[in-house]
Amino acid sequence: IGESTLSQRDELKLDRGVCKQILTIEQAQALALQRCKTAPEALALITQLLETYGFLPSCVDESESLVLADPDEIWVLEVFSVGNDWDPESGKPGCIWAAQRVPDDQAMIIPNWSIIKQIDIEDKANYRASSNYMQEAIDRGWYNPASGEAFIWQEAYAPVPREWATS
Repeated sequence: IGESTLSQRDELKLDRGVCKQILTIEQAQALALQRCKTAPEALALITQLLETYGFLPSCVDESESLVLADPDEIWVLEVFSVGNDWDPESGKPGCIWAAQRVPDDQAMIIPNWSIIKQIDIEDKANYRASSNYMQEAIDRGWYNPASGEAFIWQEAYAPVPREWATS
């Protein structure tokens, strides 16, 4: 498992004095390394834990990307916060996440900025996402499906790279 901090919209950042999210990405990684043998198993466990217990950023309130790899597959997982209003009793996911499989004949780099663009949620062999992956952007006015434009994950949740992602 490799990790990279990503920028996220200010509206998604948490106030530790009021938020109810409790699980950091490091804690989720440790649990996956203890319990999982494959990248898809780690992806499923990490996302289930973060949805249930809420994603608590540990690096200056930004989001995170993980590279989950085994001898057969590599997945890029990007996780964003849902803001201070999340409650574990709500039944809503405690994070917003998307994952993309890296094709066998390609390489990738994570420049401390989201790299996932369009998500084909029907293509389970190559994409996975939380149930709220698009709805949070719609509800917050960051994406309008009536516009006819494609939903672009990076534009919705990390539209502006921070200075540490471009130097």
